[in-house]
Amino acid sequence: MRYVWMAGLILLWSGAGQALAHGVLASVNAGDALVVTVEYDDGEPAGYAGVKIYFSDEKVPFQTGRTDRNGRFLFQPDRDGEWKAIVNDGMGHRAVVKADVAPDNFGASKGKGNPLIFSKGQSVVTGLSLIFGICGLAAFYRGKKKV
Repeated sequence: MRYVWMAGLILLWSGAGQALAHGVLASVNAGDALVVTVEYDDGEPAGYAGVKIYFSDEKVPFQTGRTDRNGRFLFQPDRDGEWKAIVNDGMGHRAVVKADVAPDNFGASKGKGNPLIFSKGQSVVTGLSLIFGICGLAAFYRGKKKV
């Protein structure tokens, strides 16, 4: 029985956090500079999330930093073209948002990140199914040994 509980705790520890996680939304607002605004899908700002700004398909980031406590990150592009912001809060949430900078105006866009492969409900059902399945296999194996 000890192994059944250990297996259940390991699964709970490794998968339950993702099952209770939420998505992250990001947007870019135009102005004299570009403002990347990041919030979770429940409306809470993603404060102090890591941000990397890239120009087009360059490998080296133009700028790196963190959002403020309200989930905002400001940067001023130095040339026209497509800019990309990659936001990562360090807890499994990631969003990518792009903006086109033209000579006369900024183009704004919205991006959506989803760290989960399944929806929240599917993740909970999947996690519980794994726990019960492993516990059932362990009980079957243990019952088979006694005979």
